Amino acid sequence: MLGVRQATISDKLNGHYDFSFNDALKIKRHFFPDLDLEYLFENDESKTA
Repeated sequence: MLGVRQATISDKLNGHYDFSFNDALKIKRHFFPDLDLEYLFENDESKTA
């Protein structure tokens, strides 16, 4: 769906690299159309701020 290797997705999910905004939109629209981007891509740093 994103056109990248599984290892790349794993790295992004584990925080080694960020998702691009376009990747985030694709994931949201395909898998989670009813959820907010902020909720889906909240990170540990934004939870404590």
